[in-house]
Order: sequence, then C-alpha cells, then structure tokens
Amino acid sequence: MPILLTVVSTALGLAPFLSDGPEEVFWFDFAAGTIGGLLFSLIALVLFLPVFAVKRKESRETSLRA
Repeated sequence: MPILLTVVSTALGLAPFLSDGPEEVFWFDFAAGTIGGLLFSLIALVLFLPVFAVKRKESRETSLRA
C-alpha cells in the first residue's frame, strides 16, 4: 500500500508539468519519463511480487520439514 500511494502521489504531482506541453523541454520530458517509469514499475510490481511471495512461502515450508 505505501508503494502504491507513493507512485500515485508522485505521478499526480508531476501531472501539471505535462499540461505545459513540449514548450518546457526539461520539465515535460522529466515528468513524462518519471510518470512512465513509475507506472511501468507499478505494473512490474503487481505482476512479479506475488510470484516471489509464493515461491518464498513454499521454500519456508520445505525448510521447516527438514
């Protein structure tokens, strides 16, 4: 939950820089790149975190049996 809140607040905080358009070259590119990276990392987090969590749970059970 804290990761989701951080991504959303950062993306919303940078959104006004997108409204200026490409006239403000640095801020537009910075905002677009940061928002894109955060959204991509959020997708990766949603897809890969459960995979690693399940794998870790299984390895704990096998180590407890030994």
